[in-house]
Amino acid sequence: MSPDEHTRHEVQTELARVVGPNAASYVMTHLPPEEWPHLATKSDIDDLRTATKSDIDDLRTATKSDMAELRAATKADIAVAVGSVRSDMEHGFELARIQTEALREMMLQKFEIADANMRTTVSDLASAIRLEMISQTRAMIVALATIMVALVAAFIAAR
Repeated sequence: MSPDEHTRHEVQTELARVVGPNAASYVMTHLPPEEWPHLATKSDIDDLRTATKSDIDDLRTATKSDMAELRAATKADIAVAVGSVRSDMEHGFELARIQTEALREMMLQKFEIADANMRTTVSDLASAIRLEMISQTRAMIVALATIMVALVAAFIAAR
């Protein structure tokens, strides 16, 4: 049975009466506050130390194992992600190549149309210039012929 504080106080009072207060205090300070079986022995502490060390070693081993599993899982996840990104990029590049080729074809068609329109316009302009030059050349020949006739008439009249 564990002594309560009241019982401990009664024992100290009786001891002080029998052996004196100093001796009673000395004896009471060296008595355990609990029953002897509840106190830890050196063997108990050594057993606890051994059990704690074993628990820490087990925890260290489990942590290393968990870290290795996590590392492997992370590497696998990264490999899957890289594969997915690579696939997405290849798909994107293929799509960009197809769109670029379609744009190139469209631009070539537009350039061919523009070239045909420009050739038609240049041809029409060249024809218009040719007609205008023929018209102006005729007008010039008629004017020169008229001047020559007038000069000849003036020359004949002056003689």
